[in-house]
Amino acid sequence: MNQPHAAALLPRVTEIIEETPDYKIFRTGDDYNGWIVLYNKQDKTLDYAIKILVKNWKWANLKTVTQCVLWRNANSPFIRGLTVRMFFDYLLKKYSAIMSDSLQTIDGRDF
Repeated sequence: MNQPHAAALLPRVTEIIEETPDYKIFRTGDDYNGWIVLYNKQDKTLDYAIKILVKNWKWANLKTVTQCVLWRNANSPFIRGLTVRMFFDYLLKKYSAIMSDSLQTIDGRDF
C-alpha cells in the first residue's frame, strides 16, 4: 500500500508545508478535502498521513477541518512531534476548529 499510495499522491501536491533533504511534508487536494503526508525521500514511502475534510459553516462564519484518517510509521525517524506540529502549527492556523470523525471511540470524539 505505502509506495503505490506515495507515488499516487506525489503528482497531486498543492502545498509544500516543510521540506528537508530527507523528507517532504505536503498537502494534496483542494480547499475541501485532501491528504497531509510526510514523504520519506530515502525509501519513497509515506511515514505519516492525515486524510482531512473541510466544512464551511456559513451561519457561524466558521471553517472546520475533520480528521478522517491518521496513520504513521512508528519506526520513522522523522515523525517525532509531527502530530503536534501538524495540528497546532498548521491546521489550527488555517482552520477555526478541528473535529474528529464519528467512527472514533468516545475518547476520540472528545478531541
